[in-house]
Amino acid sequence: TVVPFVVYLGNNPIGFIQYCHANKASDGWWSDDIEGTDGIDQFIGNEKYINHGYGAQMIQQFIKKLFENPNIKKIITEVDPN
Repeated sequence: TVVPFVVYLGNNPIGFIQYCHANKASDGWWSDDIEGTDGIDQFIGNEKYINHGYGAQMIQQFIKKLFENPNIKKIITEVDPN
């Protein structure tokens, strides 16, 4: 199951972030990861918001929220600068 979110800066949607339980992903990418591992994907949708630190803030706030769940032990992501 993938849980998606739209990211806002004020009233403007600027990005997207989502998470899934990595070892339960249907495509089997992380099937050997430990129980309690979540994978995240994210992007900024408009170029004018890139290189201003919004992506880092988005990820930091999202990870903080995810770790409020005591069942989550580890968070992983794959980085693609493009």
